[in-house]
Amino acid sequence: MYFGRGSRKNLVNILEKNDVKNILLVIGKNSVAHGIADMIYPYIDSEKYNIRMFNDIKPNPTIENVLEGIEVTKDFMPDIV
Repeated sequence: MYFGRGSRKNLVNILEKNDVKNILLVIGKNSVAHGIADMIYPYIDSEKYNIRMFNDIKPNPTIENVLEGIEVTKDFMPDIV
């Protein structure tokens, strides 16, 4: 897990080092609304990687919400989340 100021810049190195092809971006709807996803996408070459976003996350996730995330993960089979 990487976080903190400037961590997005490390994203390309992490993806290449780990031979990633499929990326599952898990992000809350409020974060999407505030442009957080848009801050990440410029660091991911959409022609090189398959990207799926799961953002149907409730503020206090229910068991059903977690199970939905598991199903998305099983269906997509990401190399990294």
